[in-house]
Amino acid sequence: MKALLFNGEIRVDEVPLPPIYKDHVLVEVIAGVSNGIENAIYKGYLWINPGTILGCEGVGKVKHVGVDVEHDLIGKTVVPKYDNILKIPGIHIHGFLAEFIALPVKSIEVIGDNTDVKLAALARSISIAVEVAERASNSKLLIMGSGFTGKLASLLASKSALEVYVLSEKPIQELKDHVTSIIKPSSKVIYNYKWDIVFISSLNPMYQLIVQKGVNVEELFIHPLIVAAGETIKPGRYKVEVAKGVDAPRAVNKAKEYSWFIEKNASLVTSLDLAVPSIKPKTIWLRKLKS
Repeated sequence: MKALLFNGEIRVDEVPLPPIYKDHVLVEVIAGVSNGIENAIYKGYLWINPGTILGCEGVGKVKHVGVDVEHDLIGKTVVPKYDNILKIPGIHIHGFLAEFIALPVKSIEVIGDNTDVKLAALARSISIAVEVAERASNSKLLIMGSGFTGKLASLLASKSALEVYVLSEKPIQELKDHVTSIIKPSSKVIYNYKWDIVFISSLNPMYQLIVQKGVNVEELFIHPLIVAAGETIKPGRYKVEVAKGVDAPRAVNKAKEYSWFIEKNASLVTSLDLAVPSIKPKTIWLRKLKS
């Protein structure tokens, strides 16, 4: 099968079909996603084991199941669940930027067959954004990072949070009419406010340093891919929790209202060669399935 893998460099190669262990499923990929993690690997900021297939998220149909897996999953459309932070596709195990992927049955979630392919492919990121927004209801929220998940979380949270601030090194025009303020890393607001929740959504170590410098926060929420990439958060006076995301079908339903945002922040490609680096926050490789 064709796959986009890391071997000191990133390239498309022919690799064997993955084995199906007793508690795993074999998924035929419909779409795989490239984002900040893949860009970090491409630029040399993040090292993963050579030979690993990239793609932390995506969508596909179950083709075969292991001996300990119920057969009624065959034919179901599924997306990944980050239930085990040490077995994230595209970092620790083979990812979605391939024609097939084998995943533990505990690490998948069924999603409707009629779900828009873009929304389905991005379901895990969307689900994390929804979780952040729901946690921030009636709270003062600071989002650190201006990637896909951070921006979507700020849009969703703006409806129910008391205040939503986004910390970014550059202006974000699409958010200016929705959030309380977009602030720079040098802003004194970061340290003068008492935040109910701070969500770190970026791999940029600057944001962790800012928190450790003395941000007054009750709860520190962290994107799971930051932890999966090996970053550590030093304990403080705040509670630390890693986001996992809400149920994918519910999250995707909430995201339908923000189709304009999805269109602006996710591009489609049909060639694996074009998936990395991602020009927009998300690049979705839409596979041409054989009939």
